[in-house]
Amino acid sequence: SVGTLTSATVSGATTLNGAVDLGDNVALDNLTINAEIQSDLVFEGSNVNGVAITLSPGAGTVANTVTLPQATTTLVGDDATQTLTNKTLTSPAINSATVEGGTIGNTTPATIANIDNLRLDGNTVSSTTGNLTIAANAVADIDGTSVTLDASSNTVDINAAAGAINVGNNANAQPINIGTGAAARNISVGNNTVNSATTLSGAAANTANTSATIDGGLTLTNFSATVASSGFNVVIENRSFRTIDDTHAGATTFTIGNGNKQGQMLVLAIGTYSGGITLNDSGNVNLAGNWTADSSGDTISLIWTGSNWVELYRSNN
Repeated sequence: SVGTLTSATVSGATTLNGAVDLGDNVALDNLTINAEIQSDLVFEGSNVNGVAITLSPGAGTVANTVTLPQATTTLVGDDATQTLTNKTLTSPAINSATVEGGTIGNTTPATIANIDNLRLDGNTVSSTTGNLTIAANAVADIDGTSVTLDASSNTVDINAAAGAINVGNNANAQPINIGTGAAARNISVGNNTVNSATTLSGAAANTANTSATIDGGLTLTNFSATVASSGFNVVIENRSFRTIDDTHAGATTFTIGNGNKQGQMLVLAIGTYSGGITLNDSGNVNLAGNWTADSSGDTISLIWTGSNWVELYRSNN
């Protein structure tokens, strides 16, 4: 039968079959359910065509609360293909991302984005107020027709925890320009505080090309050592140019420490000269006879074989 219930209270288990209308005015009528809904909610939609949308609570193991936004919106599905706008992701982990024509940046230093398998197509990776770090646990590839890493007044760090950093690692013979702007700048490679080596490799071995070409002057940073007593040992470690300041009156001998890596070059130059300073052909030094400097500006050049410093040439100036 068809009937209308007005201001009715129904208690106990009640079954309503057939087409049931609850209310006739959305603005005035309210529906309050003070009970658990123990089945799915099925929405037929505006078209009565048998294609329904089912809202299922699932088989929960704990009590959960889902709060709908105070906005006219479309819900986001975790496996649906959707375009998101005006979203802020806090400490996200994004896997296999392709970003086209956008800006990836953090507005505060505390905001961190972890993106795995990131591919950048013509984008700007920027940090407006903090440092920008691009890190890879395996291999980090930055490749493109035009890739710009701009730190402005901050820092851009590209780090590989346990793998390699490849820039232009492909078969295309295109130039790689670093610091080619009009302003003078310092470019540091291997800028860390630990005692480790940095290797710059060019062409593969046994090819017609040279391994590395330097177009311009090569400057070795000078680190001076003061020899104040005979037998003083000058520490070398990862340095390639050391000035020896002889402040010991009379004849003086000195020794030098080991190098860091086979093939390391070393130039020793006399700065302050007090009279007769000698590097003996002994220990970890293999010379064409003892080297005795007799004036400021005298030099000797050596190469580290892995166990000894071997003389290349000397100059008494």
